Amino acid sequence: MKKLITTTVIILIVFIAILIAGPLYVINEGEQAVIVQLGAIRQKVTTAGLKVKVPFIDEVVRYPKKIIAWDGEARVVPTAERQFIFVDVVARWRIEDPFKFYESINTVERAYSKLGELLTLRYALL
Repeated sequence: MKKLITTTVIILIVFIAILIAGPLYVINEGEQAVIVQLGAIRQKVTTAGLKVKVPFIDEVVRYPKKIIAWDGEARVVPTAERQFIFVDVVARWRIEDPFKFYESINTVERAYSKLGELLTLRYALL
């Protein structure tokens, strides 16, 4: 009888641990996600709704589907006539393929940083 109670308690603890780990996740409207299993991309999710993942193994990396704005700093740029003008750099972008985005950039914050480097360098060369 004691062995049965111990086994039942252990099974109950394992079941609760799996529920706490969250086998379910929600993708909201305007979101997309990449499911990463032990560091490798397993699938992309582009539809909203309640989804299932493997607890402790799968990681859900979410990205926005909407158009994202990036606003750089205004810079003073000399013209050919040796006049100085203010140039404000603005970019609008979105994530088309979450697989490629995860492999190359990984996070939206790094994308902002990379955009800043590229566009600032471009206008510095003018």
